[in-house]
Amino acid sequence: LCTHRKYYIIQLHKTGRLYMFGSIEKDKRMTGYFGKNYQDIKNKNWCVFIGSNGKVYKMSLIDKNIRDLFIDGQKVADDQIWKHTAEYKSFLEKFWRNEEIEKESNELEQKIKPLDRKMDAIIQEIEKLDRDLEKNSAGFADGRKSLKAQQKRLSAIEKELDDQIEDLSKQQEKLSDEQESLNLMDELDKVLLQIGSDLKSLGVIKNTNNLSFKLSNLGLIVNGKQVSPEVFELLKARYIVEFSGESGFLYRWKGDV
Repeated sequence: LCTHRKYYIIQLHKTGRLYMFGSIEKDKRMTGYFGKNYQDIKNKNWCVFIGSNGKVYKMSLIDKNIRDLFIDGQKVADDQIWKHTAEYKSFLEKFWRNEEIEKESNELEQKIKPLDRKMDAIIQEIEKLDRDLEKNSAGFADGRKSLKAQQKRLSAIEKELDDQIEDLSKQQEKLSDEQESLNLMDELDKVLLQIGSDLKSLGVIKNTNNLSFKLSNLGLIVNGKQVSPEVFELLKARYIVEFSGESGFLYRWKGDV
């Protein structure tokens, strides 16, 4: 399922159940965050981002409270988390607003669906009346008058439903515009670029040209090759919030997940 929002994708494969937040390029390469467990994507209680100081922030959340905070892979003591508020506050505000937008948009979608069904039924009735009028073109005046009255009544209902759907759709579009303005995809891009920079500084790659990687809780593959356990553990500590099943980051990845 690809929503109307730019670059936001949840892709369900027939095998493997891949869910993804990110982009799928024209050549079928995948870039973004992926998970085999739907809850990892749909009900996110985690986030990873690059702070303005260049450090990697990784946290797990309970509602709007931080459960665990890691900075550059190092766990922050629970009683010290508040000291970093200024560093993560602006990102979390965008992150939480994005969650609220998703909820509001889903609620609007649930309102639109029954209206769409009603609209389809009304259109079918109108089409049937049109056929009946055509068949009875030379029929009794009273019969034709009754059919035209029904047609007028149904047309009024159709107009009312159309106005309701249009209003709800405009609300969805407004939420979509707000969601895009949050620039969470840009935040994700920063994480992916930083992983590439880390791979270069660790000597795994010489440059980021044609770079491809998959970093998950199960392993790290760079340009088709498994990296050393030491490098994997280091990047896993910096970027991966572990869940059941496989989840992590893809960058220009073209292969099985």
